[in-house]
Amino acid sequence: METPAFSSEPDYGMKWKIFLYPNGVNNKNKGFVSVYLHLLSNNNKEPQAQVRCTFSILNSSNQVKQTRFLHCKMHKVRAYGYPRFVARADLENRSNKDLTNGKLILHCNIKASTGQVDSN
Repeated sequence: METPAFSSEPDYGMKWKIFLYPNGVNNKNKGFVSVYLHLLSNNNKEPQAQVRCTFSILNSSNQVKQTRFLHCKMHKVRAYGYPRFVARADLENRSNKDLTNGKLILHCNIKASTGQVDSN
């Protein structure tokens, strides 16, 4: 599954997509939800961006149930994220109430900058 292209900070002209694999990105990660962020384009001439991103699962009350942080130098040629973001069994456990009417709500917050990229 993938989102339509979207912008996080119009000032930079960056376009993104989120890729979500409900049963893992490959056989090695079967049984997990995989999630990735991909930088599609950047109006700046830099082919990379410094990115800080949070992926959060929200429950039906919009409470954050799980968060993973991503901080990296992102290039346009590949997606970055988590092949084992969350175990499907954990999501499907009704007592956790992480799914809303059988649907996963994933919130993504992106902060990005271009130019000189720190290695920290």
